[in-house]
Amino acid sequence: MKKFRQSRMGQWLLPFLAYLTLAVVLTWPLASKLSTHLPDGTDSLLHYWNGWMSWQALNSGQSPYFTKLLFFPNGLSMVFNNFAWLHIVGWLVMRPLLGGVDAYNVVFLLNLAICGLAACWLSYEVIGNRRAALLAGLVYQAWPHRLTQPSHPNLMSTWAIPLFLLFLIRAVKYRRWQDGIWAGLSLALVGYMRWQLLIGAVIVGGLYLLLGQRKALNRQSAGVLALGGAIGFLTLLPPMILLATEMSRNPIDVVAASDESTVQTDLLAYVTPAGSHFLLGNLTETLYETYYADRGSRGAISPYIGLATLFLVVLAIWKGPRGQTLPWLAIAALLFLLALGPVLRVGGRLVDLPMPYDLVRPFVIPVLLREPDRFNIFLALPVAMLAAYGAGQLQSNKTSDRRLAACAMPALAALILLEYLSVPMPIQPARVSPVFDELAAEPGEFAILNVPVDPYKSKPYMQAQTVHGRPILQGHSSRYPAGAFEYLENQPWLSSMMKFDQVPPLQGDVSRQLAELAEVGIRYMVLHKQQIEPGAMDKWRRYLAMDPWYEDDTVLVYRTELQAGRDFSLEAESAPGIGIIGSQLSTNCLNPESPLAVEIAWGTSTFVGQEYEVQMALSRSEEQPRQLHRFPIADRPIMEWGENAIVLGYYEWPIPADFEAGPYQLSATLLDDGHKDGPSTVLGEVVVQDQLCAYGLPSGAQASNATFGHKMRLLGYELVQGKEAVAVTLYWRGERRMLADYKVFVHIFDPATGVPVAQNDAMPRNWRYPTSLWGLDELIDDPISISTDGVAVGQYGVAIGVYDPVSGERLQVIDGAGQPVSDSRLVLPLILSFPQ
Repeated sequence: MKKFRQSRMGQWLLPFLAYLTLAVVLTWPLASKLSTHLPDGTDSLLHYWNGWMSWQALNSGQSPYFTKLLFFPNGLSMVFNNFAWLHIVGWLVMRPLLGGVDAYNVVFLLNLAICGLAACWLSYEVIGNRRAALLAGLVYQAWPHRLTQPSHPNLMSTWAIPLFLLFLIRAVKYRRWQDGIWAGLSLALVGYMRWQLLIGAVIVGGLYLLLGQRKALNRQSAGVLALGGAIGFLTLLPPMILLATEMSRNPIDVVAASDESTVQTDLLAYVTPAGSHFLLGNLTETLYETYYADRGSRGAISPYIGLATLFLVVLAIWKGPRGQTLPWLAIAALLFLLALGPVLRVGGRLVDLPMPYDLVRPFVIPVLLREPDRFNIFLALPVAMLAAYGAGQLQSNKTSDRRLAACAMPALAALILLEYLSVPMPIQPARVSPVFDELAAEPGEFAILNVPVDPYKSKPYMQAQTVHGRPILQGHSSRYPAGAFEYLENQPWLSSMMKFDQVPPLQGDVSRQLAELAEVGIRYMVLHKQQIEPGAMDKWRRYLAMDPWYEDDTVLVYRTELQAGRDFSLEAESAPGIGIIGSQLSTNCLNPESPLAVEIAWGTSTFVGQEYEVQMALSRSEEQPRQLHRFPIADRPIMEWGENAIVLGYYEWPIPADFEAGPYQLSATLLDDGHKDGPSTVLGEVVVQDQLCAYGLPSGAQASNATFGHKMRLLGYELVQGKEAVAVTLYWRGERRMLADYKVFVHIFDPATGVPVAQNDAMPRNWRYPTSLWGLDELIDDPISISTDGVAVGQYGVAIGVYDPVSGERLQVIDGAGQPVSDSRLVLPLILSFPQ
């Protein structure tokens, strides 16, 4: 018996080593950077964090299904999180031996190798042809839909599905209770890899029993299957109870309609090599952009079957044993149709044709897979089995055909590998900023606020958390339970950051907002440069005003407990204990009647016991001021600021129409209650000129210089007319701070009637940059696309306007020549022609 077992192990050792070598080739250069890189994609960061968090939970004797490390201070239920437990368990075993990143990558490669081995074992059990079985393992392991998603380790671990089929077939064939137990345990392993994989496994197993094993079913085999089902159910019962309990407390929408309507498979993608193919990627990448124009990064996922594989599938259907190939063909056909989704997509276009996916919607369970194209991962197994049957037909009992068959099998394997090979596989550095090592070593317990605040961008923050180990205010879960965002939504400063994460919020009492965070245990605020647009980073620096505690190429780190002299310095004291940290002018060029705006960051080094006003003065050198204006220093009284405060003040006034042209010096002075002047601080120089000020525009843009309600200036525009849409880019500049969030409309209108035939009506940058958040002296580009579908043949004009969405009132337009425009709609000096 011992000798027999050793023989059986040796029988599969060489195939395993071959598939492990293949895994290294398919994922190159990952094996050469095991210690420093992870597979590309933010989901890799999430799955690495899942393992780390599970390690933390086990060490502390806590459940991994709830964590205080995310969504500080309340924590987060992780019942809805995607735990790839087969990968995590392997990582937990290897981490002490290899280290975190090495262990993750080694387990990744091992699981991919076992995928090939398991499919090979199943094929050999069913067909009995060793060479054909090896080829089936190759197809299953190198399946493009798997390898174009390297950030999903649960797809590298689907080896439990062919094992489930293997023991299911054995349970019916041999009627042995041990095969039933292994079938049940294998099915449970599928669920622990990801519960949604159970859907495909049950569909494949059920159909194969129905179509391929029906005649072999009897009372005894049914009993063995029932035993396996009970074992699988009991093994999966703990997470099922957790899920049911959580759903009863916090019901969630498991399926989003947008998933079904956009993440389906394009029919042509099945015969198009992956966009990352090592030879054809330059050609096919653009095709996938067409096939999946609405899917973003998911458009890179390839369902390619392969011409050589299709050849073998056709050969199996044509020449193979019909009774054996029919079940696999039926399974493949069903999965193929389900992956196409509710609406047929061909070449990137939706075809109004009813699809079988609509028929399964009432049954709910298949729809729980959420995204129809996920059925392609299950399609790998029946296609691999059919390919093995086809390969078996190449072998003949005739002596003259044996040499040809012996050469054909390796040649087909090489051809399939060449068709599937997408190298180099994208990888990403696993190392994070060294500041997180410092935060890990810092004594005390505290939390970290990451910016942008948006929880859906939090996977890199979770990767950093595996180093610093501190609670953070965001986190990722496949589905968020009710109340997950409670603290973020109820804290006004954080709520405004979450709504528009690229730009600073409106609250000017910066130190007060930071102090509120410090009171609940948030010690540091980390700005992640790679997730914030470059222009927005400059705004954040000006808004926070203080010096960062730490900065490198990836992060800016600020303290929440401020101290004058350490975190910020007063340029000069404007009065005892108070002074200017920094300032910004709206412009250094002014025209008469145009507004001048100034923003000043004030700081205090101690408690200031009286109130001040700020006086702004425009003067020429050694002359009396030409203009004086007094303002409250800020929205909050100074006596409420306290010590070590940073508060932003905003001041705005118009330049008189008769103001003389020339350069002027702008200075600020604090006045006390007795109107005694303190020392003046020069803020900068402005030039008043009679001619219109010139503002920088991108080359190719047409100048406009029209103003809307004396609040917004349209510096210029660009317009490109396409076949299906008109692309307009507007270049704005805020003339002053705006409290309202105005909407911009662009009309393509009939010149004879003035009636729009096509239009766009939205806040700037497609609702992402409302006017209340515009900064001083900022050029705002606003790209707009206007569909012209259905516009009749003819010539049309283009007009632009701005209005208050609350009142519906349009802002008065003054054109570039200084003349008011009727209808408060600026008509551009161009005509669009729409030919037949």
